[in-house]
Amino acid sequence: MQQDLCSDGRGRPVTLPTVTTGCDPGSLRFSFTSSTLRPRPPMPYRFEFDQKHRILLIRSDGRMTDELVSELYWLIKKYSIATDATAGIWDISAVTDFDVSPEMIRDLVDRGPAMPDPTRRPRFIVTPAMFGLALSHMVEIAGEHRNPLLKLVLSRDEALAAIGVPSPRFEPLA
Repeated sequence: MQQDLCSDGRGRPVTLPTVTTGCDPGSLRFSFTSSTLRPRPPMPYRFEFDQKHRILLIRSDGRMTDELVSELYWLIKKYSIATDATAGIWDISAVTDFDVSPEMIRDLVDRGPAMPDPTRRPRFIVTPAMFGLALSHMVEIAGEHRNPLLKLVLSRDEALAAIGVPSPRFEPLA
């Protein structure tokens, strides 16, 4: 008998003779180990918002992949429009494995800014010093004409100082 992948919810491995379809692809993700499917941990990002200053903050940690970057692009677009954020900070300083291809970087540059009005809304990427700056500078240079207010910084405090907000109050977004 085959179990429905979307209704297990107990965190235990589900063994299936075949993989079923029909689940909402965003609701649960799986990693394959032989014939056993194990739910992966939740996505390694959090969206937060400072209501007073209208700053959108995205914190990412763990492993960064092409798939995750593409997903985050659309979520940043969604949340920046929904909140009418006037500035954005994407903190990737806690990313431990940066497995993003040059093709994905070019794709992001071609898509244009995820946050609307790139000439009025400053955006910052907080990069880890060990690997982020070289790749991030490539993004900054490649997208400079479309993203004039995109800056790369080494700390969230540096981004907040550039915006002029020393003590934001970020609250999680649902």
